[in-house]
Amino acid sequence: MNEKKNEEVRGTFEFLKDWGDALTRWTERWIPDALVIVIILSFVAYVLALIWGFKPEVEIADHPRVAAKVCNDPEFDLGVVG
Repeated sequence: MNEKKNEEVRGTFEFLKDWGDALTRWTERWIPDALVIVIILSFVAYVLALIWGFKPEVEIADHPRVAAKVCNDPEFDLGVVG
């Protein structure tokens, strides 16, 4: 009885081992390294910045509600040390 139970457990572990090995081989083959992903995403961000990045600047004075809130906020000190 114990031999049959051990064979069943071993069979289950062998299945998980084989499945894990297959998944690892597939992942190493089809999913690129982190460096490749970083290079691709950096290039995509560069291209998108070239396309949409050169817009006219917006001054804070163009938004009166924001300017009033920032100018009247005592915690917002614009980086002035004093």
